[in-house]
Amino acid sequence: MSNVLYHNIAKWTPVSLSPMLGLGVTYFVSFVLCVIGYYFTGGGIRNDIQDLN
Repeated sequence: MSNVLYHNIAKWTPVSLSPMLGLGVTYFVSFVLCVIGYYFTGGGIRNDIQDLN
């Protein structure tokens, strides 16, 4: 699903836009969505980091 969304957004991106800027914005939006999803699923960053050790 993410691959399909990426390619659709790439088609909608203006040609004059810097490819690095487009890629950076794409990764930033993905990061924000992951953080939101993490907290909505009941994630607690402090407890999860302690569980790693």
